[in-house]
Amino acid sequence: MGAFSSKICFLSSSVLLLLVFSNFSVPTSASAAFIPRIAGTIHVRYDGGFGVPQYIAYDPSNKFMYVANTGFYCPTPQGCNASNERSKIAVIDTLSNKVIALVPVGYGADDIIYNPSNKEVYVVNILNDTVSVLKNTKVVATIVVGPQCFCGQNLLYDPSNNLLYVGNTDSVSAINGSTNTVVATIKVAGGAQSLTYDAANHEIYVATVFGASDTVSVIRGTKVVASVIVGPFLESMMYDPANKEVYAMSEYNISMINSFSNTVIATIQMPRGIIAEVIGYDQANKEVYVGGANDVDVAQVFVISVFSHTVVATIDLSGINKGRPGPFLNYIKYSPGDRNMYVSAEDLVGGGGAGFLAVLSSTTDSVVTGITSMTLPYPLGLAYDPVSTKMYVVYPTANAVALIASD
Repeated sequence: MGAFSSKICFLSSSVLLLLVFSNFSVPTSASAAFIPRIAGTIHVRYDGGFGVPQYIAYDPSNKFMYVANTGFYCPTPQGCNASNERSKIAVIDTLSNKVIALVPVGYGADDIIYNPSNKEVYVVNILNDTVSVLKNTKVVATIVVGPQCFCGQNLLYDPSNNLLYVGNTDSVSAINGSTNTVVATIKVAGGAQSLTYDAANHEIYVATVFGASDTVSVIRGTKVVASVIVGPFLESMMYDPANKEVYAMSEYNISMINSFSNTVIATIQMPRGIIAEVIGYDQANKEVYVGGANDVDVAQVFVISVFSHTVVATIDLSGINKGRPGPFLNYIKYSPGDRNMYVSAEDLVGGGGAGFLAVLSSTTDSVVTGITSMTLPYPLGLAYDPVSTKMYVVYPTANAVALIASD
C-alpha cells in the first residue's frame, strides 16, 4: 500500500464537503454485464472530532464494517492523554448501511483486522503503541505493544496458532487470541512494513523498512526461522496459494520467494521510471496485480502469471487520471462478486477532484470503469461485503465510506 499511514490529516469539523461522483467511461468488454457505480455514501465523522477514516475491516459474524478514524494527532505517545480526543471506530451495520456506534479506542487508530477464532476486531493505535480489541460495539481489551513505525498494514492473524502479529519499529509483537495478551516480542531486521501469511507452512513473512530495507524476516510461531534478501525499499507482500510462493514487492522489482526453501526463485524488474506501490491477488485467474506510477502523470497495473512468473498484461490507468500530476496508488483488492480488481488512488499534488477508483476486469485485464470525484481528494481503504457483494471504499478527507455496486 501507499504511505498514507504516515500522513495525519487535520480537518476542521466545520468543513462541509458536497459529494459529487462521476463515472469515467472506458471501453469495456461484453463480459462486463454491469458497470460498477456508487450506490450510496455513509458519513462516519463524529461531531466535534477530526475523523479521518483510513482502514476498514469486515466482521462476518455480525455483518458489521469497522472503520478506523485516525482522529486527533498527538506528537508523541507521551503527549497522548486525557486532554486529547481519542480515535473512534465507526461501526456500520451493512444490512442497513447506517453507523450504529462510534467506539473510542486509543490514539491514531490505523490498521484493523478481524479474528475469526474469537469473533473480535483488532485495531492498532500507532500514536500510543496499543492495540484495541472490539467485540461487536464494545472495547473488551487494550494491549500494549512495541513502538509503532507508522508503516501501515502491520496486523496479521495466524489461524494455525491463534496468534495475532503486530509489526513494530524493530520487532513484531505476538498476541494470544484467547487471552489477548502479548506472549512474545520477536526481533526483526527493521520496521515491520507489511505482514503476510503462508498457509502451507504456517509462517509469517515480514517486510522490513528503515533498518534493513531489503530483508524479509520469516517467523514460525514466535521465532525467526529465516531471512530472505530481496530488492531494496520493500513496500508490501502477498501470498500466492496456487504455487505456495510469497511475492515481495520493492519499489523497483518484485521477488518471488519459494516458501519451502525461503529462497528467491524469480525477479521481475519494474519498468524504468515506474515505482511499485500496491500488490493484490486475483483468486479466480490466479494472477498477481502490481500497480505502480511515476511522479509525473503515468499509472499502470501489471498482471503477472504465477505459473510463468512473467508479466502477461499491462493496464494503463492514465485515462482515468486525466493527466493530473503525481498519481499514487493506495490499495488494490479483488471482488469475488463481479470478479473485478479495485484500485484506489490519489494525486500527490492534490487539487480539485484529485484521485480515482479504478475497476479492472480480471477476465480481460482491462479497465471496466474509473470512478472519479469532483470534490474528494482520494479514496483509500477497501473492504468487500460477501453478503451484498458490494465494495466499501473509504474517503478520508470527506469522512465518508462509499458503497460500490455492480448489480
